[in-house]
Amino acid sequence: MELNEIKSKFLNADRIITILDKKARFRASFIRNSSTVKTSQEKHNLAQFPAALLAKYLTSASLISSFLKGEERIILDISSDGLLEKVFAEAMPIGEVRGFIRYGNHSDSALKKMIQNGFFKLSKILYDKGEPVTGIIEINSENVEDIIEDYFANSEQVPTFIKLETGFDDNNIIKSSAGILVQSLPGVSLKELNEVRTHIKNIRSLNNSLNGDNDLTNSLQQYLPFDFDVIKTSRVDFFCRCSKNNFISKLYTLPVEEIESMHSEHQNELVCQFCNAHYYLSNDDFTRIINDLKAKKN
Repeated sequence: MELNEIKSKFLNADRIITILDKKARFRASFIRNSSTVKTSQEKHNLAQFPAALLAKYLTSASLISSFLKGEERIILDISSDGLLEKVFAEAMPIGEVRGFIRYGNHSDSALKKMIQNGFFKLSKILYDKGEPVTGIIEINSENVEDIIEDYFANSEQVPTFIKLETGFDDNNIIKSSAGILVQSLPGVSLKELNEVRTHIKNIRSLNNSLNGDNDLTNSLQQYLPFDFDVIKTSRVDFFCRCSKNNFISKLYTLPVEEIESMHSEHQNELVCQFCNAHYYLSNDDFTRIINDLKAKKN
């Protein structure tokens, strides 16, 4: 790989930037994550609508997690009695994000009315908390942006504006994705946030400005009507920490009879719901697990 190609790949990698208004009125994050959400579509083999829905929740999770630190995590968990069963998105400020969408066997057009009697849950896994900090709201809209803003307004009392964009090519494969999140800091009026909202909404597209070598700082200067300091920037990737060993360790929590049944019925395939990776247990794996579990019982 030539130097220019390496440089281009580095400059165009998925990234997120977190900033603070110089007057300490707002904090914001901006993401370009086309490759990340395209990977999610490919891994889960998704049609256009579920791919777009998962992409927007993955983007939202990354934006929200950017205000955390280290390996703290944000989990967005959406459930419904409709055609949609669940959307799950998990992100860390170091740039890792993963997730999945689960729904019945329906056409893409039918899925556009997939959320009924749904709930949105946001959990924060924080260093200084022994248990996840969780809030939940009833879903009153099918629009992801409305749901995110409604959650922060009602569950955390933090005025929030979010704009999400996902574009597709002629084959219904994700070709572009971007998002911006702005939150008011204490003491800032709703009127001031609405002025920022109006300014950003007047921008025709977040994705159009991302073509070429523009970095996120330059792009964000176009979108925000205030000066800011950059707090941090991070690369973003669809990344899952699953492994065959992790799956095997969980099998040790099951009764030995259940493992023996799996073995006799040739149920040797293990599938990660987050990234759709497939792992296979060999006869030696089964023998070792069964012998270890029997030894623990004696």
